[in-house]
Amino acid sequence: MKSNIKLQTWFIESENSKENERLFIFHHAGGGASYYMPLLDYLSSYFNIYLIQLPGREHRIKESPYNDLEQLLSDLETVLLPYLDSSFIFLGHSMGAMIAFELAHRLKELYGKKPRHLFLSAMRAPHLSKEEKYRHLPDEQLLSKVFDLGGTQQELSNDKKLVSLILPTLRKDLELCDNYQYRRNIKLNVPVTILGGHKDKVVSIHDLLAWDSYFEDKFNVCVFKGGHFYFKDCFELLSSTLIKESL
Repeated sequence: MKSNIKLQTWFIESENSKENERLFIFHHAGGGASYYMPLLDYLSSYFNIYLIQLPGREHRIKESPYNDLEQLLSDLETVLLPYLDSSFIFLGHSMGAMIAFELAHRLKELYGKKPRHLFLSAMRAPHLSKEEKYRHLPDEQLLSKVFDLGGTQQELSNDKKLVSLILPTLRKDLELCDNYQYRRNIKLNVPVTILGGHKDKVVSIHDLLAWDSYFEDKFNVCVFKGGHFYFKDCFELLSSTLIKESL
């Protein structure tokens, strides 16, 4: 069901019932809100869905992407606060998981608000080191790495104009990820489900399990068949997991 879809500056909104819980979805580096549109087919009956759209992509392509995580979190806080007056859930994939995790902390510290459930997908626990900073790679090598993760079709590399639009935003997104440092000393008291693919080349199952030390509420890990974008061919399976885990 895809009814009442509205394009807002900061998100694609699908609201079907005032009674539905709100689900906010944060996209991956170099990606955008539209990548997660298939989830609306399976989740719109259960949630009012907000697919977050960061600047520098899709309908915000003319805006400059962020390179400062704190400024991004502050702006997201301002935008989302009016929508957090009732129960809500966060889902973030890869870079989006980093944003969802930090925003959940920020909302708890500043306003006493927290997600009823937090879903973090395809991101290693913050204390684990990164082997490579992708943003420093030459264009062709960077694109090769991105295509290898499976979230983007390799045929796009033939579209030079599109590549020229994607790369600056991708590098800024990767800069956010590369510079991220977890500085808090408190655990987040929120039920959390960690999601990932068993063949992910950049985030191992060990990396997913290591999130346990960051939470003091219900903690679960769900591993799917596939790589970094394990859900790209099985949005229905991901959706059923979100529904089951958030009950």
